[in-house]
Amino acid sequence: MLRKAVVAFIACTAFFLAFSAYSRRQGVAEVQLPAVTHRVYLDVEIDGQHIGRIVIGLYGEVVPKTVGEKGVGSNGKPLHYKGTPFHRIIPGFMIQGGDIVRGDGKGSESIYGGIFPDENFTVKHTHPGVIVQPVNFIIQFAFCLC
Repeated sequence: MLRKAVVAFIACTAFFLAFSAYSRRQGVAEVQLPAVTHRVYLDVEIDGQHIGRIVIGLYGEVVPKTVGEKGVGSNGKPLHYKGTPFHRIIPGFMIQGGDIVRGDGKGSESIYGGIFPDENFTVKHTHPGVIVQPVNFIIQFAFCLC
């Protein structure tokens, strides 16, 4: 478990360094993104020690069902990410987490049931830092690293 936590910490650190370097490059065209309507956060811990907070901007005007997903799931349990691991890390590509059911990427839950149809594909995965959801909008998410 400690090894996975260390790998997750290194991957998160690499993500933030890559995103920081990317955003400082000269001559890179600005990508037009929709307005952020909501901000949420993830407090990251390794073996019970707080290592940082990730603040995430959400696009409520583009994906209102996804942004509005809060409350209780179909199983009657509250929907939140507290205590869930980053279960998949692919260096240079993505960090995935948010499986509140099983913690391994195989579970799904939402206020709409297990899955619900994709809302749209307006926001493209054009740069590091974009947060995405897997197909069929299960409650999991991934941070793009590329």
